[in-house]
Amino acid sequence: MVKSSPYSRYETAFNLCACFLINCISKSVLPSFLVVSFILNFSAK
Repeated sequence: MVKSSPYSRYETAFNLCACFLINCISKSVLPSFLVVSFILNFSAK
């Protein structure tokens, strides 16, 4: 399975970028989502 073709190299780079983006998005969206849900729960009472 280990082929040093340019396609697999681009695919690996794309997977790394996708993982990095998902990591950043989850780290930035999750706290704000928790804050918003907390505010909504607080204002609903």
